[in-house]
Amino acid sequence: MQVEEANVQTSHLPAGHLLRATMTDLKPSSTALLLANPVTHIIIATLVLIVDIATGHEVRFPILFVIPVLTAAWYSHPTVAYGITLLLPIIRQGIFFGWHWPSQPEIIILNTTIIISVLLLVSYLAIKTARQTRELAKRVQQLEGLLPICMHCHQIRNGQQAWHQLEEYITSHSKAQFSHGICPDCRVKYYPQFFPKQDKRGDSGDSMNN
Repeated sequence: MQVEEANVQTSHLPAGHLLRATMTDLKPSSTALLLANPVTHIIIATLVLIVDIATGHEVRFPILFVIPVLTAAWYSHPTVAYGITLLLPIIRQGIFFGWHWPSQPEIIILNTTIIISVLLLVSYLAIKTARQTRELAKRVQQLEGLLPICMHCHQIRNGQQAWHQLEEYITSHSKAQFSHGICPDCRVKYYPQFFPKQDKRGDSGDSMNN
């Protein structure tokens, strides 16, 4: 009796519905879209700048500047994070210079340079960590969910409706590598001349003596 793929209940569904790993048919949430928008982080940076100016220029390092830098670096494009990193300290000192020109402007310039350097380091580390986190989450998601697998040959169907060997699919979607051996049941089944039927020891079967 032949069992055709069309008779399988799930065969008519797109692979994206069976394989959540692709995640292509899922729309990002409104919060994710909002955080990915550069305007959101510009607004946050503006609010932080207003709070900083209201507190006065006595605070040498505006710690609140880290907030828009981190949010932009984590959720938006690196260019937005680096832009906020450079512009916030410069605008801050420019406003303070407009109010009162300091007696030692070189000290203010040095202080601004230090602030920018620290924020650049924070931006770089946040961008790098966010990128690694997204890549790790993507690799984990690639092996999640329901995998459409053939009941006979155990090939797996991907999102492009192409079939792949189990080893090939897992290797291409993860860092796992396969080392083929032979289990006790199969060596008795396929090599009965070398292994008597009663020989079913629980070893790995990675090597076979000829």
